[in-house]
Amino acid sequence: MTDSKIVPFRKGANEGKADTTLADFYAQQADSRNTIKAYAGHWSRFEEWCLNHGVESMPANDDTVRAYIADLANDGKAVSTIDQAVAAIRHAHRGKADPIGGETLRTRKGIRRAVGVAPRRKARPVLDHELMAMLDACPPTVAGVRDRALLAIGWCAALRRSELVGLSIDDVSMSPQGIQVTIRKSKTDQDGAGAIVPIQKASGIGSRAYEALREWLGVFDEDRVKDGPLFRGIDRHGNIKAGALTGQSVKIVIAKAAKAAGIDPAGFSGHSLRAGLATSAAMRGVGERKIMETTRHTNLRTVHGYIRQATIWETGALSMLF
Repeated sequence: MTDSKIVPFRKGANEGKADTTLADFYAQQADSRNTIKAYAGHWSRFEEWCLNHGVESMPANDDTVRAYIADLANDGKAVSTIDQAVAAIRHAHRGKADPIGGETLRTRKGIRRAVGVAPRRKARPVLDHELMAMLDACPPTVAGVRDRALLAIGWCAALRRSELVGLSIDDVSMSPQGIQVTIRKSKTDQDGAGAIVPIQKASGIGSRAYEALREWLGVFDEDRVKDGPLFRGIDRHGNIKAGALTGQSVKIVIAKAAKAAGIDPAGFSGHSLRAGLATSAAMRGVGERKIMETTRHTNLRTVHGYIRQATIWETGALSMLF
């Protein structure tokens, strides 16, 4: 007889029918929250398109999907967006007939050849001298103290915006050597193995980050805040809110600090701090492997992109003439 401690059963259900409630919960964790949100958006737009064209969305068929992605391409959508739309439609059909057939795959291949897979313009990096100017421009207010710490930690640890706003107070520890930043989960670490990124106090920018974080944690101490999100919203009276900042807030903080420093904020995004560390390091001759230790990139091609951007004016035949 099967041990009920190993196979759970629904209360009152016929013997032999397992209760999958807990299993279903874990299955839902297979995709990150951001992925699920993105899939939901793509599926909603696909459903609307199907309604407008008088075709079934569930279940969809091969012709419907390939007609849909052809429209996306015609509307100027990036290949990466189209690929995610296909993944979202396939995700919605789990347990049903897969609507992605050979003709859809051929259509997608044709789109990639016709449209091209070159990435759109990357975020403008915040270079090291720009960061220093932005830190100096942060006002001596509660919001200014928070923004200075956010900019410095985000840049020095090369954090993605989701990683930056996801930090808790317990994720940063200070020692005479500098700061240890613990990243519990990230875009490329959905299993939550975690990573620790050091910010050495001995470096000039690292020292600024150390002082900025110490000042921000001092504000928490005054308010007797001991745990929870590290970077939070602040109301117009200077009171710290309980909830964490959103990823979009990172871009707003960067743009505000850039304007205060007299820097044109055009092109900056929430990715600009991470890109800034990688690009600035490459400009100063830091090797790709050393950069990857901080950025935690696993793809050399991505790091090569930062190096190429950093050295673009030093390469090519023309740079060697006159």
